[in-house]
Amino acid sequence: MFDAVSVGEGFLNQERSFWSRYGIALCAVVLATAARVSFQYFGDTSLPYLSFYPAVILVALLMGRGPGLLVVGFSTLAASLWIEPAGSFWISSPAHLLGMGLFLCVNFLILWVCDGLRGMLRRALRAEKALCETHRRETSALLGSISDGFVALDRDWHVIFLNPAAARLLSVPREELLGKVLWAVFPEADHLLFGREYRRAMSEGVFTSFEEFYPEPLHAWFEMRCYPTDEGLSVFFTDITERKAADQRLRQLSRAVDQSPSAVVITDLKGIIEYVNPKFTAITGYGVEEILGQKPSILKSGETPPEAYAELWKTIHSGREWHGEFHNKKKNGELFWEAASICPINDENGTITHYIAIKEDITERKAVESALLEAKQSAERANQAKDDFIAALSHELRTPLTPVLMAASALELDETLSDDLRKDISLIRHNVELEARLIDDLLDITKITYGKFSIRRERLDISDLLSRSVEIVRSDILHKGIDLRVDMAAGKMHVSADPTRLQQVFWNILRNAVKFTPCSGSIHVRAFPVGPETLSVEISDTGIGIEPDFIEQIFLPFRQGSVAGKQRYGGLGLGLAISKSIVEVHGGTITATSAGRKNGSTFSVRLPMILADDHSPTAPSIPEQSVTFLRILLVEDHDETRSILTRLLTREGHSVAAFGTCVAALNAARSQPADEPFQTLISDLSLPDGSGHDLVRAIKADFPNLTALALSGFGTEADIEKSRLAGFAKHLTKPISFPELRRMLGVVMQGNG
Repeated sequence: MFDAVSVGEGFLNQERSFWSRYGIALCAVVLATAARVSFQYFGDTSLPYLSFYPAVILVALLMGRGPGLLVVGFSTLAASLWIEPAGSFWISSPAHLLGMGLFLCVNFLILWVCDGLRGMLRRALRAEKALCETHRRETSALLGSISDGFVALDRDWHVIFLNPAAARLLSVPREELLGKVLWAVFPEADHLLFGREYRRAMSEGVFTSFEEFYPEPLHAWFEMRCYPTDEGLSVFFTDITERKAADQRLRQLSRAVDQSPSAVVITDLKGIIEYVNPKFTAITGYGVEEILGQKPSILKSGETPPEAYAELWKTIHSGREWHGEFHNKKKNGELFWEAASICPINDENGTITHYIAIKEDITERKAVESALLEAKQSAERANQAKDDFIAALSHELRTPLTPVLMAASALELDETLSDDLRKDISLIRHNVELEARLIDDLLDITKITYGKFSIRRERLDISDLLSRSVEIVRSDILHKGIDLRVDMAAGKMHVSADPTRLQQVFWNILRNAVKFTPCSGSIHVRAFPVGPETLSVEISDTGIGIEPDFIEQIFLPFRQGSVAGKQRYGGLGLGLAISKSIVEVHGGTITATSAGRKNGSTFSVRLPMILADDHSPTAPSIPEQSVTFLRILLVEDHDETRSILTRLLTREGHSVAAFGTCVAALNAARSQPADEPFQTLISDLSLPDGSGHDLVRAIKADFPNLTALALSGFGTEADIEKSRLAGFAKHLTKPISFPELRRMLGVVMQGNG
């Protein structure tokens, strides 16, 4: 189109030289005259002007008005040669003269029309040229603005045009490509699919499109579209590397979903299933064609409550993820459990378009969990049964020991008896206390094992606590002739601790030291600060010592140190294990060292020490006070215990009313004279017709000033707390010696006084 416009402009160009324009006009006249001569040669003498009209038309149209007038003039002269008289320029006949005038008029009309047509053609050609130029600019701008690359090639493979996107995608400046042969710039393309398809499109004139990876230097995927043209080849191309990567990720994701070990379900907003993966069909038994178009409710078994589904839809409609479990039904009717995570799928605008559910068959896990739960509950029941058994056993063991310990401790203090008899009674009392200690150890280790071990802290002077612990074993020390040295650092050394429990630790260590130290040996007790915040208590002996390979095991339950021969020293091997737990609960440590057999051992207990400027109150100590007379209501269903307690308390000068049932005790309390009410209640907790807790509540409702002591074979922390809440001032665990009972009576009566 552009070439046609150029040719037309060349013919209509008024700037053509004068001689060429008029020379062409004369040539046209000559040719027209020759044509007229040839017509005459063939015998045609009519229409002498006919051959001159085309010459006038062509010259006037193409060369302009001046050359046209020249052709008209010479054509008139030439035509007159064929008018009568022939061969003369003179016209004699009016008719011929009229014909000549008409010829001239027609020619002038032709000149006027051709001049108009020429102007019109020139304007049309200029408009066409402007349109073509506009089209050229717009096409170039359009190709320059598109993101696709565009390259135009001629038939010799020269690059005649490329847009900026092509230069960018090819990583080559435009000036380095324009006019260059494609294969010279990209020689490797000729050996790839690119070259083969380019050549096919060029040679066969067919459109081709393909996708191919271009290696170095481009290292990218391209989508190519090749259009054959008259000039050569137009190539559009797009870098699709990212799309290929996205497609690869999409394929990987698709494979991951298809091969997922979890079931995957995708639904529309109404819950209609649009996709399920193979795992879903394997779990449920439904084929893909059976499940598409259905709702997940096809799996409902009726075992999942409706509230769960309502919560599910409420959650996912709000755009949040829902987690839960379903008890569903397979195609064959078999029930199964599945854990599901369901969440919405949003489009690029954040609008929810679908829902996706990831489900896992947890039927086997549920069965295992159920079995584990049943096993756990069974173990808990067994543990509870064991705890109940140990508590009951403790109660049954403690109860018969109580009258023995009561009688023995009272007789041991009876100065009317002979020394030998009192020594025998002391032996009885010692062994009863040992038996009671073994029972307490069993209960303590049980509490430690189940994390039920607790302490009640108060501010204590460690020197006083050690002194009391030493007094407990002093008789045994004197009996074996052991040399005892006690060294205390100057000044008070206070700790925040449970006095009963901490005394239990020191008593355990001292008892072991006495047990394993031969007669005439020695025991050394030291207490001293280690730095400003730590207190150390060391108890050393010259006993049998501890084997090096066993020293790490002595704090384990039911372990006793290895000694020479097969000799054993009694006990269950629980004392040190319990002591270690007590010390650790207090935030301290306990360690043991020994140089080996027969070289003695040293136990070191380190505890956090209360600083000197800590003014936290020390627990007030209530001095022992003997009570000369009390009206005591004694409730005990064990006949021997009730009998010995009645006798001993009466001998102390108290008035004792003893009963074996709750009803009898309550009636006695209410029938007692108003001016002489019972002052103290000593009651067992397990009675034939009720509980001591109920009894004390009932009596204290009528007699709020009465002081009550619980006396029971059950001695756990829970038992003690339950007694306190019921209204008992103290909970005494059987067996208890009579001196201890007497002391506690003094303590509680003084406290209430």
